[in-house]
Amino acid sequence: MAVIVSPTESDIQSALRAFCLSVLPLGIDVIAGQVNRVPEPTAGNFVTMTPLRRNRLATNIHVKQDCSFTAVLLGASMTVSALGPNNEVPIQVGAVISGPGVPAALITAQTGGIPGGVGTYAISPNQVASGTFAAGQLSVIEMVEVAIQLGFHSADNTSADNAQAVRQMLRDPYAVSFIQGVNPAITPLFGADARQSPFTDAEDQFESRWTVDAVLQANVTLTNIPQQFVVNFALGLVDVDVVYPP
Repeated sequence: MAVIVSPTESDIQSALRAFCLSVLPLGIDVIAGQVNRVPEPTAGNFVTMTPLRRNRLATNIHVKQDCSFTAVLLGASMTVSALGPNNEVPIQVGAVISGPGVPAALITAQTGGIPGGVGTYAISPNQVASGTFAAGQLSVIEMVEVAIQLGFHSADNTSADNAQAVRQMLRDPYAVSFIQGVNPAITPLFGADARQSPFTDAEDQFESRWTVDAVLQANVTLTNIPQQFVVNFALGLVDVDVVYPP
């Protein structure tokens, strides 16, 4: 089982990049700041993004979703003939199967049929069983404060102005609407105070650079976590004394 993370680091940086491009002058690119064996851009004006930290904002939130189905497991193949009546999610590739005669099996691919429904699936390891099985999912959500340093480089001494524009708009409703339009799981919180941070290039020359820490909230969801559900249970009574003490 491989846990799926969403939004990813790439998703967060993509949303921030799109916002920066929307408020910066045309022709200024926004790029990743920590890349090996890549020279400084030839363009005089550009912005770099460097992840700084991730802080927890709240305790985890759990979302449990049931998924059951009737199937025949034979070798590396599973044939699903019917879905359960209370399914909250479809059958998903990467889910772990549980049920009678199956200690644990992983769905590796869907090979035919309705996506996530009746059809054939590839499983691992090989199994031989039939009956009603489950592949319930648990999603764990954490609210995370993500800080990314934006480095504003310029050859015409406009880096301070560009930093001001982005920092100022990060604390504006425009940024909230724009970034959530790109990814609803990401919300800008604020842009920290701009700092003048001279940059030394490969020729040991100082370049004009200002930096701003962009602080965002990302509601990061982990999915593809197996979750068991109760199908039936036996209820019994235990006799107790009518009067206490006896």
